[in-house]
Amino acid sequence: MTVMQRNVLWAATTLLGLILGLSALFYVGYAFRMATWVFLVLWILVPCMAWVMNDDRVAVLLSEAHLKRIRVYLMLASMTIALLVLANWEHFRDRFGQAHIDGYSVQYRPDYDEFGRPDRTAEVSTEKWYARVGLWLGELILVVACVGIPILTWKGITQAVEKRNEGSQCA
Repeated sequence: MTVMQRNVLWAATTLLGLILGLSALFYVGYAFRMATWVFLVLWILVPCMAWVMNDDRVAVLLSEAHLKRIRVYLMLASMTIALLVLANWEHFRDRFGQAHIDGYSVQYRPDYDEFGRPDRTAEVSTEKWYARVGLWLGELILVVACVGIPILTWKGITQAVEKRNEGSQCA
């Protein structure tokens, strides 16, 4: 195989991978919007699964290589759902507000950023002032969870890998 053929093959493979990756991202985003609660429950369970890996009964069953592979998948799930949550936080706010807050309404107005690009701003209104404060606190909690859940997942599964590594060195 010549260098030119190898480069063409690499470019074609990369293009196909990008197309498939973006298509998968589109369908995952669609599934996220249709079954949000399933993804949120999974997002909460991912760090729990990572911390379960610290149990000695589980550590005996898995090798260090398996734990490292599980770490990759758990982090991928945790980070993907965190990014989906950040990308759809207005969706969460609007669905929650319409279902549980009296007098909730939101109006989106066209706006422009400092570089002149079109944007939109959301004007949220509620009957009670404390409902709006609760929504702001909810947004803050959502952002903290988007950072905290992946960190908890990483710490939990890394502790399991280190514990397994120590166990294999002692044996």
